[in-house]
Amino acid sequence: MQIARSPVTFRPRPGLHRVLISIAPFTRAVHVAVGAAMVLMSWPWGPALPLWPAEAAFTLAAFWFFARAVYRQRWPDLHHAAMSAALTWSIAAMPGPRAAVAVAAYFLIAAVPWGYTAARAGRREIEAAGHAAMSLGMAAMFVAMA
Repeated sequence: MQIARSPVTFRPRPGLHRVLISIAPFTRAVHVAVGAAMVLMSWPWGPALPLWPAEAAFTLAAFWFFARAVYRQRWPDLHHAAMSAALTWSIAAMPGPRAAVAVAAYFLIAAVPWGYTAARAGRREIEAAGHAAMSLGMAAMFVAMA
């Protein structure tokens, strides 16, 4: 027996929804750009490089992930926005030791639920392990700035 198909098909409404949901390759590219900028900053010859490409990548990422977090209401996107904003702030203002320790504490605390999820789920939850590792890396970088 064949089920009759409805003549009405679902089409997503144009606008922000379509832009934010359908640009997964752009989101991956933002992740790669931010990751590359972070690696370059932490190498011994990193300070000799111009700061504007990293600042641009972090600022773009902060706005991108904040927009996705507001629209999609997902905590991981808000966490990415916070990470990118913290990196932008660290380049622009070079925070003092107290502020750097406070930001490091946030990233240490944020790593706990990600690490717990990854440990509980095992190999199936590679995304949570990646988020935990990113948060720990951010905490280490801000501790080094303190």
